[in-house]
Amino acid sequence: MNDHSVIDPLEQAIKLQNSGAIDEAKLIFLRLIANDQKNIAALYSLAVLHFNKREPEKALPYINQAIDLKPEVEYFYSTKKAILNMMCAYEEAYLLKILGKD
Repeated sequence: MNDHSVIDPLEQAIKLQNSGAIDEAKLIFLRLIANDQKNIAALYSLAVLHFNKREPEKALPYINQAIDLKPEVEYFYSTKKAILNMMCAYEEAYLLKILGKD
């Protein structure tokens, strides 16, 4: 019996990211966003991917898009705060803390 199940691209990208195949994962995330600009999981994953590569300037637009689409997701704000801290944007990160969005 052959397994002909289709692999979910998001799941595949996350597995690749977790196994260290960052560039391959990034391509899949970008393709997912090209097909659906409101793919929150791909937006968030790209923010984390760039954050982990110490590229906060590239991470920030993705987390901002995710927040714009789903402002009720609290952990997005913690991620944004970490990105801002990495960018040395302490003032904006502090404001997020004051607003209770960390």
